[in-house]
Amino acid sequence: MTKAQRRRGADLENAILKVAWQHLDEVGYENFSMTEVANLAGTSKSAIYKRWPKKVALVMAAMAKYTPDLNLQTSLSGDLRTDLINSLSVLKPIFTATTPKNIQGIIADGLVYSETQTFLNAINGDNLINQQVRHVLTQFGDLQEWTQRQLHLPGLLVINEVLQKGTLESKDIISIVDEELIPVYNDKLVNTQDMHQ
Repeated sequence: MTKAQRRRGADLENAILKVAWQHLDEVGYENFSMTEVANLAGTSKSAIYKRWPKKVALVMAAMAKYTPDLNLQTSLSGDLRTDLINSLSVLKPIFTATTPKNIQGIIADGLVYSETQTFLNAINGDNLINQQVRHVLTQFGDLQEWTQRQLHLPGLLVINEVLQKGTLESKDIISIVDEELIPVYNDKLVNTQDMHQ
């Protein structure tokens, strides 16, 4: 009888991520167990913890691997409202890859286990939400004229929406754009035009 060859490196990581994604789907984030993932993947807990020190890190890595690829290339129409809605809508698959309860648990644990500065940098940094909005706003002038708060506002609003509901639906995106972003951005565009006249 030959001994089964031990998986290492990328093979082991891929096996763990596949099992983790399936386990999340079967039991949910609240009942997700690193011990069970290790058992199902045929590896040790230490092999998992060496790569992902918290369950939220493992689940987020599995989501990154198994969430559908996003098509971030949206064409711009020149209409601020339409372009903001279209650009934020391409992010919906991230928030529908698993259940709303799982998404809320993942984000809540991410907040708890991240250092405050790391979390703030993630929201205020070059994340997918902020990249999409910057793409839209570049057609209306130099981004240097915008404050960081104005540029990061969409990220904060989307994260808040997902924390509350666990998902991001089209009606939520339209509400964020119409009720918060358009008033702020239209005001900024009018003020910028007045300054340049």
